[in-house]
Amino acid sequence: MARLQYIPWNLAYGAAGKPPKIPAKACLVFVMEIMKIKGETKPKALTFPEWSADELALWTEKDESACVAWRESRSAKWEAGDEKLKASYPERAALDAWLDKQCANSKNKSLWKRTRTAKKKAAAEKKAAAVGGAAAKLASGGAESATLNVKTARELLDKIMAKFREPATKEKLQAILKEIESMEDTVAASMAKMNKLLPTVQTLLGPSLAEYGFAEDELMTVGMTLMNFGHEDATLARDTQLIMKWSQGDFSDL
Repeated sequence: MARLQYIPWNLAYGAAGKPPKIPAKACLVFVMEIMKIKGETKPKALTFPEWSADELALWTEKDESACVAWRESRSAKWEAGDEKLKASYPERAALDAWLDKQCANSKNKSLWKRTRTAKKKAAAEKKAAAVGGAAAKLASGGAESATLNVKTARELLDKIMAKFREPATKEKLQAILKEIESMEDTVAASMAKMNKLLPTVQTLLGPSLAEYGFAEDELMTVGMTLMNFGHEDATLARDTQLIMKWSQGDFSDL
């Protein structure tokens, strides 16, 4: 599970920043994710979905040919009396079952990786298009850029927090979180948080963000902007950390 760690500018690179990469009074945001656990672990068991026709198309003829060739080579070795294969699979039926399982696993794992890559690419293209559209609109004078001061930052933050605390909002988000927590596959659960929980949060907060010139998919940008006012009002930094926790499904303080 990924977690965000915020460091206000006064505890980071200060008022001057570190040009050209780090601007003045920059709030640092670190995305932390557990990559490895030391000690004994339980092997992860993936649960693969029912692939759609479009997803199955990612498994190419070349992939299938390679799988068939591998299967035939193992069958030939077994027929030739390979000691290791014969010891593991004395009967032909057992060998065929193992070959079926291996080929199916190879196909499913490949599709799992490729569908995730395709979805990430589509999301990146969608975001780039949205950013480009917003930039074009701004350049044409169709909209003003979003700006905040301490007062408006507090107003926006209060509206966001109030929205989170509405019974209907809490019920909706907790239902989604309950569904995610019921997933045995931790990878799928993490993806569900990004693909289902966060977009729902963004949609719910969209009207409040729009009042201050932000698009609903700019929630993370809003969070960093609000954190930057923490040196002027410590409650802004504190409450911003709360809404970012809530956005990731941690409702312990809600």
